[in-house]
Amino acid sequence: MSEQRVEHAERSEAVGSLRKDLRWLLWVIVASGALGANYIYRTSIEFNGVRYFVLWDDAMISMQYAKNFVEGHGLVWSAGGDIVQGFTNLGVTLMMSVVHLFPIEPEMTSAVVQAINLVALLSLVVVCHQLSSWGLENNRASRLLAATMVAFCFPLHVMSLQGSDTGFIGLWLIGCHLIYVRTVAQNRGDIPWLLFTMLAIGPVLRMDSLLYVVPLLLGTMRLPGATLPRLVLGALPTGAVVAGVLAFGFFYYGDPLPNTFYLKATGQPRDLMLQKGFEQLQSWFPYWLPAFAFAGVASVRHWKRPGVQQWIVCIALAVAYHVWVGGDLQPAYGSRFLVPVLPFLLVLAAEGAVIVLRPIPLRRSWVRQCVAAGICAMVLLISNSPTTNREMWSNSTKTLLKIYAQRNIASAVFFREHTDPSTVIALHWAGLISYFADRPVKDVLGKSDRHIARMSVDVFSPGHSKWDWDYVVETMQPDIVARQSRGLTQLPKFRENYLLVKTKICPQFYIRRDRMDLVRYAKARFEPIP
Repeated sequence: MSEQRVEHAERSEAVGSLRKDLRWLLWVIVASGALGANYIYRTSIEFNGVRYFVLWDDAMISMQYAKNFVEGHGLVWSAGGDIVQGFTNLGVTLMMSVVHLFPIEPEMTSAVVQAINLVALLSLVVVCHQLSSWGLENNRASRLLAATMVAFCFPLHVMSLQGSDTGFIGLWLIGCHLIYVRTVAQNRGDIPWLLFTMLAIGPVLRMDSLLYVVPLLLGTMRLPGATLPRLVLGALPTGAVVAGVLAFGFFYYGDPLPNTFYLKATGQPRDLMLQKGFEQLQSWFPYWLPAFAFAGVASVRHWKRPGVQQWIVCIALAVAYHVWVGGDLQPAYGSRFLVPVLPFLLVLAAEGAVIVLRPIPLRRSWVRQCVAAGICAMVLLISNSPTTNREMWSNSTKTLLKIYAQRNIASAVFFREHTDPSTVIALHWAGLISYFADRPVKDVLGKSDRHIARMSVDVFSPGHSKWDWDYVVETMQPDIVARQSRGLTQLPKFRENYLLVKTKICPQFYIRRDRMDLVRYAKARFEPIP
């Protein structure tokens, strides 16, 4: 009976705390949601009187898999093509498949996915508010500042609203830690099945989220009655999910691991990968140095609190993983491997600002809170970096990769309207064109091609180190090559077999000399490759 009273008192305290903060949280969520909705609209592209909502190209690859899955072609990138696992986020791809079950025009499906990502971001604001409340000193200023900083963390916004899985990973990760600190605070000796079940969701979202599962599993050993057999029992749900995902990959695709694992993590000089990862970290870290400084103050103060050590371990693991894989393709926006753990850093930074101001003899508490808010605003402004600040606040600034998306939309519409449906198109940008062109496609940079993904090379560029133009020209033999890069046009066999095609309505592309009849556009000009 006494345990029930304690639990009821804790629940009442938590509800009361949330009610007191609800008005501020509501304003923050509305403001963040409006900014996010505006950003979503700005990522869209108007072409020929039609507005296309799009994700960044990697996310559009997952959208293509989802589209083909719902249309009955299988969970594949190119209908009728090779069965290759060219995505790393099974759970997100399946979510996209659910979106495609509804009667939504292709031009609008990305908007629905972006809206779901925005809901995840706004949910993360509330979860971080509660994490600060349960995991630290339950200081009202600290938890409201933490929620506000997360609500306006622009690297998190940009990557999530562009369609990456960072928002979902962040929400899952912070949610797991919230469950953990609440379980420790309640000091109960029963098995935390809710936590163990939540941890098992991570590998479905993205397999490398296993990095963050281990610290929390080990953390459960400090719970009352914890034993090694119970730890093993708690790991079973995650183990079962991992085994299931790997078995699906093996039986459906012929390989338990995604094709992108071989493309990005193998066959490249490790020293160059580490060097690039460190270089990106050096360019990114100065912006986040103030946040790390205040977070360090909070970490020292609350080092023995349940959860804080796990937060720091997760941040350290994310940094190490970023370096190990060689960084990310868009370092000016942070890193997809680092962004999901930024809420931990911001929660600690908000608490650190409050701690630093506590000894200062300010006569009124609201003055101290205003100063703390100002400090947190400056920390966040610096941390967001000039690139993401401009992108989120300025409507005149083009959103991430929008210039390329505009070109790819023009190409996709041209291929859909002015080529034969059987036309096989080879793509450098593998997502957006494949989604809107509705043509058989080939991937020349290897995300959905086994041969290219498994190559060994002596160079490194995040995500795009491998290509084989002889293989493309002689084995793939695509009818059209949508773009050229990395010296393709200098290859004698390519120049011999392909012509440059120029039109006034889409970017130039290349076509096989013996397949010129596939282009149904009278004003197209066919020229030798210069």
